[in-house]
Amino acid sequence: MRHFDLSFAIAMKSGALQQAIYSFKFDGKWGWGIVFARVLNGYLYEYGQVLLNEHSIIIPSPSFHHTGSAPYDDHAAFVIQSAIEQDDQALPYVNNPPVIFKNAATRKLKRLGAQERRMEGRAIRDSLVVPDPRRVTGRAVWVYDDVFTTGTTLDAVAEVLKDAGATAVYGLVLSRQPWTGR
Repeated sequence: MRHFDLSFAIAMKSGALQQAIYSFKFDGKWGWGIVFARVLNGYLYEYGQVLLNEHSIIIPSPSFHHTGSAPYDDHAAFVIQSAIEQDDQALPYVNNPPVIFKNAATRKLKRLGAQERRMEGRAIRDSLVVPDPRRVTGRAVWVYDDVFTTGTTLDAVAEVLKDAGATAVYGLVLSRQPWTGR
């Protein structure tokens, strides 16, 4: 059973967008994060009236920060912060302090098989903390991330947020990994 309600993808992860995401995440091309924030704001300006309600908040997908890590190392939070700085319609972004955070490192899911991914999903869930549940109680929480592949991370985040009192949890992703047919 999935704990998140739906996941909305702005685009498919392919071609130029895939290259831009890789440049942003792995090559330190931080300007792409600013562009992604503009895309996110544009999407929400167009569809937010239908998707969001007065109890909605939009947060970055949590990531673990090693001691001494740079602010840019949290890609989702960087995009959300850039979106906040560019937003002129008062979208319900929440970034600092974090609504949910990871208190331990977990393995990357990209190359794991289905069984390993399920086990790692539990580890992700166990590493997540909602420091102040009042911030999510009775709210629809939209979790931004750059890529949705299998939903394992979003599912773990949704479980913790719902346990803390969120009424609904939605994924809001820049891109969706194309289905491979496996």
